[in-house]
Amino acid sequence: MNQGTAVVVGGGIGGLAAAVGLRRIGWDVTVLERAPVFADVGAGISMHANGVRALEALGVGEAVRAVVRPL
Repeated sequence: MNQGTAVVVGGGIGGLAAAVGLRRIGWDVTVLERAPVFADVGAGISMHANGVRALEALGVGEAVRAVVRPL
């Protein structure tokens, strides 16, 4: 059942997290991103306990753990 419709502007971490969260509760979501492709930018991401819990709540914890390298 469609609970609503949303357009998320930006395919970064926050935008994608919002899109996943909305989809999990039944929303129809479109993500808009102006970059034609995602490429390496030479940066790292540090994730603390609350961030890890948020990823778990979104249901992507397993997928993230499969590709991360602990410091």
